[in-house]
Amino acid sequence: PSTVNCTWKYFTQPLDHFSPGVVNVNGDNSSAIATFQQRYCIYDKYFNKEVKMNGPPPNILFYTGNESPVEEYINQTGLMWTLAPKLNSLVVFAEHRYFGESVPQLKGVRNCLSYCTTQQALADHALLVLEIKKNYNIQNNNAKVVAFGGSYGGMLASWARIKYPNVFDGAIADENRLEASFACAGGELEDAFSVMFLLEFSVTAFPKLVDLSEFSA
Repeated sequence: PSTVNCTWKYFTQPLDHFSPGVVNVNGDNSSAIATFQQRYCIYDKYFNKEVKMNGPPPNILFYTGNESPVEEYINQTGLMWTLAPKLNSLVVFAEHRYFGESVPQLKGVRNCLSYCTTQQALADHALLVLEIKKNYNIQNNNAKVVAFGGSYGGMLASWARIKYPNVFDGAIADENRLEASFACAGGELEDAFSVMFLLEFSVTAFPKLVDLSEFSA
């Protein structure tokens, strides 16, 4: 399967999950709660919610989209496609906010880039999983959701499992840069992207786990 075999959908997400009331201003000076359409693709040909005797329960393999249009990852994530038919799984690839076609309409929104954070992206992914489970009537507690990702996406997959253990039952992270980020106090330029996201998320969400002295000049 590839991008041509998937069903492409959109899900309405709030621009800010944590401070309801953020608005955008329309051309006629009217205002509305700021939302955006998160794009995702889903492949359900391996999925059957009717569990066969001694067969696996329905599961969701969920790619935590990162810093590119999501279609760039669909054909590059072979493990999900390999596991899905063996695990009776939905395959879902979610796009990261502010990338691809998941870009909010930001006219009239103050500090508009402040909503492009790992915390907001993780909340997007968690809410989308709950929506998919509802749409496919997957309410069985035996159904598992496993996050997948690589590089920054691997960081998101790991954080998703930590931040939302009630939604994500596991995570498989390739080239996860969490450990590398802690080790790059020497200032390796190639890891600057990882350090930025590690600090932005970890200092606010897990302050007891982060020693800022690691990143001192």
